[in-house]
Amino acid sequence: MDVSEHPNAAHVLHLAVARRLFLENGTLRYQEKTLGVTLENHHEAERKPVVYYLIRDHFTGKMYVELSFEVSLNYIVGFLDRAWADKSNRMAGNYSVQCDFRGRPQTLVVPEKIAARFPVLSELMQEEGCAVMHATRSFAVSAQFRDVREWDKRLAELAAELDDCDFGDMETLVNLSHLMSEQINRDGNLQVDGVVELAWKAGLA
Repeated sequence: MDVSEHPNAAHVLHLAVARRLFLENGTLRYQEKTLGVTLENHHEAERKPVVYYLIRDHFTGKMYVELSFEVSLNYIVGFLDRAWADKSNRMAGNYSVQCDFRGRPQTLVVPEKIAARFPVLSELMQEEGCAVMHATRSFAVSAQFRDVREWDKRLAELAAELDDCDFGDMETLVNLSHLMSEQINRDGNLQVDGVVELAWKAGLA
């Protein structure tokens, strides 16, 4: 798929495991040595790395992102539901979020590795009237990888600043994710000095 003719024609799903960020006793930690954890062996890892869930509109470039420490079919389905829901004026902590990524696509582009690991995902999407296209590694993922590398840097700064915050709470993580998505869509990426403020707004600080 080279061209989309309108918003919500196609959404591209992407999952990535952080190389150096992990959860320890509810706290976000950073280490210089890479963790060596992949999507395939994440469930066996003693230290649970951050997992980035990202979905991008192929036409507009708008995206929705969530931070998690879980890789499962249930989480993917929940992530997609939250991504496609109307998030205008959603409250994240005490702040109103204006995240304009919403609506179900006609086609969901799923990485081959995810489709192979969770074959039921394609069936669930097709039952809801959403066509599924399996993407090779080379399909439209280079931008996502650049995004993830940048987020790793920003979250490493966050881990250094907020060393006693509880990242184990799902609602708080979703709040932070919605605030991140709003800023990314507005400014192009996370601001260098902005992620600590976002964490404060989400209730982490």
